[in-house]
Amino acid sequence: MTQEKSVEAPTELDVETRPSRERWDRKIEFMFACIGFAVGYGNFWRFPYMCFKNGGGIGLTSMMLCFLVAIYYNVILAWSLYYLYYSFFAEVPWVGCNHPWNTPDCYVHNASAVNAAGVSSSREFLIYKVLEITKGIDEPGGLNVHLTVCLLVAWVLVYFCIWRGIKTTGKVVYVTATLPFIILIVFFIRGVTLPGSLNGILYFITPEWKRLKDPKVWVDASSQILYSLAIGFGVLTGFASYNNRKNNIYRDAMVISLVNCCTSIFAGFVIFSIVGHMAHIQDKSVSEVASQGPGLVFIVYPAALALLPLPQLWAVIFFLMMIALGLDSQFGQVEVIAQAMIEQWPQRLKHHRELVNLAICLVLFLLGLSCVSKGGMYVFNLFDSFSCGISLLFLVTFELIVIGWIYGARRYANDITRTIGRSVPLWWVLCWKYFSLIMVLGILVFSLIKYKHITYEGQEYPAWSEGVGWFLALCSMIIIPGTMFFRLYHAEGTFVQVKHV
Repeated sequence: MTQEKSVEAPTELDVETRPSRERWDRKIEFMFACIGFAVGYGNFWRFPYMCFKNGGGIGLTSMMLCFLVAIYYNVILAWSLYYLYYSFFAEVPWVGCNHPWNTPDCYVHNASAVNAAGVSSSREFLIYKVLEITKGIDEPGGLNVHLTVCLLVAWVLVYFCIWRGIKTTGKVVYVTATLPFIILIVFFIRGVTLPGSLNGILYFITPEWKRLKDPKVWVDASSQILYSLAIGFGVLTGFASYNNRKNNIYRDAMVISLVNCCTSIFAGFVIFSIVGHMAHIQDKSVSEVASQGPGLVFIVYPAALALLPLPQLWAVIFFLMMIALGLDSQFGQVEVIAQAMIEQWPQRLKHHRELVNLAICLVLFLLGLSCVSKGGMYVFNLFDSFSCGISLLFLVTFELIVIGWIYGARRYANDITRTIGRSVPLWWVLCWKYFSLIMVLGILVFSLIKYKHITYEGQEYPAWSEGVGWFLALCSMIIIPGTMFFRLYHAEGTFVQVKHV
């Protein structure tokens, strides 16, 4: 029998003698980077709608999740750039039905008479002009040239935000992390002065107490927190690794979580003040106007802004905010991939960060071209549905099991205590070991039980495409058990000995 080997925790000397690592120039840069990554499109288009509707292997999996999401996430940035370009026109093109792409069913949002079966001008602009969408994923069509150019510009922006690592990222976040908050405040001030805004805000904050009996409400609330904070992607962990060893992670976690939560709520006020005004103009209920996802950002909101004086100005401000939100989240994901590669092969890659970042951006751009074809919206929806849904829950479940039960929640708390010089609340230990694990497992099981076939605009995807979606999910999920069995197979000693090591 192989003799059991003991492994001790790293000492201060061990840490000091490790290879040098980059550091943030200022603590505020780290906070801005984390807040900027956490506060993204989800805070803006998912949280408000949720309120309306409801009244080893782990590290590799995190990197794979970032890789899959980064493929399609920049497409949203490309759409925003395209809309920003048209915002400078004398007349914004998503208003009016006299354009070449409009159909006889087109209507303008502020029209006095609307065909019940009609299609809004802003919707037709997105579908027929921006996306040039085909009838289904079976018909990919050719590349959408203008979106391809916008996607290329988006990746160039991302590259120059991260090309020298945190030395450039730390400076960029001064703009990209603060600009969305400034613009949200401007929109809030403008929104609450509009007729009908109060109805929208009341709709947002008025609870339906009977809905609390519905378990889906609690699942939606829990999953929103999980996705909004981007837990499991490894980006916040990666950013934190550039801090000094004695950095107060307890305080940072509280601040980032609080800012993220407050931003989601504040964004809800901003969104529903404008949506309430739009409902007032159209003489509709707020529920008839509200939407989520791309529909909110690229159909409802542009149409609402067109009803304001100087619509071009408001559109420019709005899409600048969308670009800032997208850049923050995107370069965080690319940074994780790059740093993982550099630390895996430091001798070869450490002094070639610019080339590593360029190679990653180029590969992701080429893969993202599938999302800017004329059938690209169906591919985008496929990625969005499978790349970080079930697989993210799977990853976080394993993270909690490892921290709470294998490594040990109390041992983990002691490590943090030694680092920051203050004890970790018992509540945190209980969350790591019990409450968070139960919550995430509940969401995972509920999601599997309530699984529905993927659709877009009511059109169900063919079986082969759904198989591709599950393959995308398994690409990241299989890494955890695969790595675990690989390590166990090659480890010395019995399973019990390996576990104690």
